[in-house]
Amino acid sequence: MKELIALLDNSFLPANRFRLRFNHCKGKVAIESDNVNILVHIKAYLHYQVEEGESSQDWRIQAISHYQFDFKELFQEAEKRKMEYDDYGLFTSFGNWQGIWNQRTQGFIFINIVEKKAAIYNSDVRALFIDAYKSVRQIITSESILHGAVPVHCSCLSIGGQGIMFMGDKGSGKTTLVTASLLTQGRLANYLANDRMLAYPEEGRVDLYSWPTVLGIGPGAMHHLTAFAQEMRFDLHDRAGGTAKLLYDQELIGEKPPFDEVSQLPVDEQWGWPKKLWITPMEVATACNTNLGTSTKLSMIVFPTLRPDTKTVTVERVSLEECKEILSQNLLLDLPFYPNWMGLPFVSKEDFDEAVAALGNTLNDVPAYRISGGADTESVVKQVFSLLEGLELTNQ
Repeated sequence: MKELIALLDNSFLPANRFRLRFNHCKGKVAIESDNVNILVHIKAYLHYQVEEGESSQDWRIQAISHYQFDFKELFQEAEKRKMEYDDYGLFTSFGNWQGIWNQRTQGFIFINIVEKKAAIYNSDVRALFIDAYKSVRQIITSESILHGAVPVHCSCLSIGGQGIMFMGDKGSGKTTLVTASLLTQGRLANYLANDRMLAYPEEGRVDLYSWPTVLGIGPGAMHHLTAFAQEMRFDLHDRAGGTAKLLYDQELIGEKPPFDEVSQLPVDEQWGWPKKLWITPMEVATACNTNLGTSTKLSMIVFPTLRPDTKTVTVERVSLEECKEILSQNLLLDLPFYPNWMGLPFVSKEDFDEAVAALGNTLNDVPAYRISGGADTESVVKQVFSLLEGLELTNQ
């Protein structure tokens, strides 16, 4: 055991390794690796703010692909627990270190919360990338929530520093509208995230921070986003840097167009199709000819309701009280899809409630609208940007 602790401690000594430092929302992580491709793809997938220098508050992660120590003997009496999604690991501990043997990646992850260190070992570079990016993302997210950020179920983009948040139930049109908006604005826009964001109230405003993950889009939305659908070719993965080829459970685009098998179904059946195409943030930016963003100021909230049979677009201003109520329904209070498998310190209920209250108090000057529309997503997007420009609209 002393030999292992010495190995872990010595791995954080200065070495000839490649290094990145992320400073995102309230999380600070410096990650080093002996394989530059690990950092290249982590940076591409986790589009966080990259900074130089270092801080005493930084978490330090080592992602090592070349090593000789046999870690398996440490886990002979380890406890089996669930990690993320369908991943399971064997968990053990010694001193200030917790050890995890990921049964899916066959990677070894060692975490020292006291000293804010994590060391990841795997000779399989693809598997090392998986464990490394998940560790970085969990630390960034957990640290941010611990220090006052609120996780919100929404999609987001920004234009000229003005952030638009699309919030609503599953199937309401968040993904469709954020994608259609990016297609309309191109390089003028920044894509931040789909499905989840970190909202941080500060000095009378709300800052939104990306929570990088894949974007899932179904055939119904693709049917009405023809420019986007045309970009869904098998070479998209390579055009976007190839990160998707490293992800597990990522069904890659083949020679046939996505959802070719359902293209002849009625449009309403396509909208309700359960299967989705999953694409990385870099692939979204590539397909929409737009940029990847990291953070933005919240300038407007849109509650969309898209139905394929709706003929007109209607816009309704939402009161502050109703906005707060809808927001409370879209807080990610329980994170079953993102369990704290690293055992990091987490926010207390009292502190989280205080952060939510602070978020609600900063919404006074943020206009919110309910927008209903149908298959003509271009008309809906025009209304969104007209509102952003401060035009006075009437229901159509």
